[in-house]
Amino acid sequence: MAELKGQDSARRVLEIAAAGGHNLLFSGPPGAGKSMLASRLPSILPPLTPPELLEVSMIHSIAGLLDELGLTDRKPFRAPHHSASMAALVGRGTQARPGEVSLAHRDVLFLDELPEFQPQALDCLRQPLETGEAVIARVQHRIAYPARFQLIATMNPCRCGHATDTGYACRKAPNAVCMAQYQSRISGPCLDRTDLTIDVSAVTPGDLLSAQKSETSESIGRRVSVARQR
Repeated sequence: MAELKGQDSARRVLEIAAAGGHNLLFSGPPGAGKSMLASRLPSILPPLTPPELLEVSMIHSIAGLLDELGLTDRKPFRAPHHSASMAALVGRGTQARPGEVSLAHRDVLFLDELPEFQPQALDCLRQPLETGEAVIARVQHRIAYPARFQLIATMNPCRCGHATDTGYACRKAPNAVCMAQYQSRISGPCLDRTDLTIDVSAVTPGDLLSAQKSETSESIGRRVSVARQR
């Protein structure tokens, strides 16, 4: 977090999301730092407890991602590409291997450029977000994997990303229409499960050139841990 310049409001919202385990959506123009903010969430989250690490290790073992050293001590931060299919997100194959939502269990699932994902793939997140598990049904068996993850997503205001810029006019349609068409790719039930949404504006040159040091992840992480203990 010390590497971030400016974005005081977005930093505060990220800390609140970490403290409460809230799902969070960053919206703003390209280059505003949305992905950079999201990728730093794990650095302010409290460490996993031994039982939680065991759960994560079991899931990664089933998926064939566990190395020969045995239990993993790494917190999962999953960031699938927007071309990921519904099966890749929830679970796949005849053996019903865990998908991204289960591999992100007890930590963060990061979806960059949320409207670029297939609408069917986004809708399949509704059940895991609601129940905390991913159910995979096959002809001969039915498997439920734990999927208690924190969803962090980013999106541009429109396809070109500059509809909110002063004086900018979208080529294909008026700015408001362009924004509405792009944002309609995300279903209402999916947005209903997003607890916090913040508009992230572009960082000013003054913020980038400022010599003032930003607060570190360690300092913010201590406040997050205290909040979770309460």
